[in-house]
Amino acid sequence: MKSLAPPLPPETPISKRQVTWMRKLLAGKREPGTELLVIEPDSDVLPIVARTLPFPLELTQRAVEKAAPRRTEYTIWDTGTHGFGLRIRPSGDRSYVLIYRPQGRRRQKRVTIGKPGVLTLREARDIAKGLLAEVYKGRDPSERRRQQRTATVEAVYRIYEAQHLPRRAPAYARCVQRIFERWFLPRFGDKALAEIRRSDIRNITDDHAREAPMGAINVHRAAASFLTWCVDREHIDHNPLRGAGLPAEPHARDHVIRTVDLVEIWRACEGLPQHWRIAIRILMATGLRKSEVLKAQWREFDFESGEWTIPPERSKNRQGHVVPVTPFLRNLIEPLKRESSLLFPSPLKSGLPVVALYHAVRELKSTVRSQIWHVHDIRRSVATHMAGLGTAPHVIEAVLNHRSGVISGVAAVYNRHAYEAEKRNALMRWQEHFAELLRTTPQRDRPAPKECPASDGDIVL
Repeated sequence: MKSLAPPLPPETPISKRQVTWMRKLLAGKREPGTELLVIEPDSDVLPIVARTLPFPLELTQRAVEKAAPRRTEYTIWDTGTHGFGLRIRPSGDRSYVLIYRPQGRRRQKRVTIGKPGVLTLREARDIAKGLLAEVYKGRDPSERRRQQRTATVEAVYRIYEAQHLPRRAPAYARCVQRIFERWFLPRFGDKALAEIRRSDIRNITDDHAREAPMGAINVHRAAASFLTWCVDREHIDHNPLRGAGLPAEPHARDHVIRTVDLVEIWRACEGLPQHWRIAIRILMATGLRKSEVLKAQWREFDFESGEWTIPPERSKNRQGHVVPVTPFLRNLIEPLKRESSLLFPSPLKSGLPVVALYHAVRELKSTVRSQIWHVHDIRRSVATHMAGLGTAPHVIEAVLNHRSGVISGVAAVYNRHAYEAEKRNALMRWQEHFAELLRTTPQRDRPAPKECPASDGDIVL
């Protein structure tokens, strides 16, 4: 018979509840959580049976607190959850355990859930029920835990890199890869994933936050996303970063370049090589993302219909985007030579586009009065100045190919209008306004740009 509680000493008085249970057992009735014991009913042996056989207990928090060690190890089993109980050792060590039989196996297995000082009875019981649910689904909790103990951070990350990152935006995937290759894998790539603690991540982000707060935030978010994926794939039981705060205070860039400074930057581009000059001016004319412009291909353009179709795989939000090819934009693109399938091919790596504007922006900052700006500030500035011209917010979002602003949630599900005509009118209004500023804004004296050194992805003509 399965033991439900330690046997009672002979001198222990027998309660009415215990005697009632024994009468049911002797009568051949099965009690929940017990196995049938066939004994012929005999009133003469009832007191002996009652004193030598165990009886079931309902495991309560009070019973857990009062459980005392004995000379041998024993377990108090819970009648409400099959196989769940509290194990007490002679040393006084106590732990919640679960006994189960995997599907297709004859032998039972035991898994330790936790200690009463760490888990409450309710929490331990909920975990036990979750483990039993896994057993009913054909899984083996102890085998999964064994794999968790042996799986290293690098081994699981390679699975994450192969299965999850390809479904994300390429720029995000490259950022995560750089973070892991630089910060995580060299430090604890060989460490078991289940042994990773919050302090391990904090040691990295705290050191990084002193010099680059936003970089530390990106490291934290990359680790949290990876660990959340690991929990979902059952590589670990919990995410150590869940509920953890960011290592630094995030701040959104809000710098808007004034129109007079945009005009100065436009004119300063005359001193740059052709590809740099045209790429930056396209950004100022359309408000597109840098990668959407630098990786543009000729086959995406239909000059007869006046459309530039950016495919989903090149868009940050994985949504195709149609950019109206206005006369202003056509005049910018026409000087480019069609010697490659790319508008801006790299001179150093055949078949690849230019991937950086670092040297171009550095030279522009050295020649224009406004030096505190970044490439992405151009996109924000174009959107802001378009709003100043009276363009509706939802049209600006359509121009920028945003999907999480004014039209989001349920509205985005039902409103599938592309606003093509509105986008064309908004861009033409902005480009005509900017062309007028180019004609009317006085020329500022500025030093000639210095010669740019060549590097991977740079254009030197």
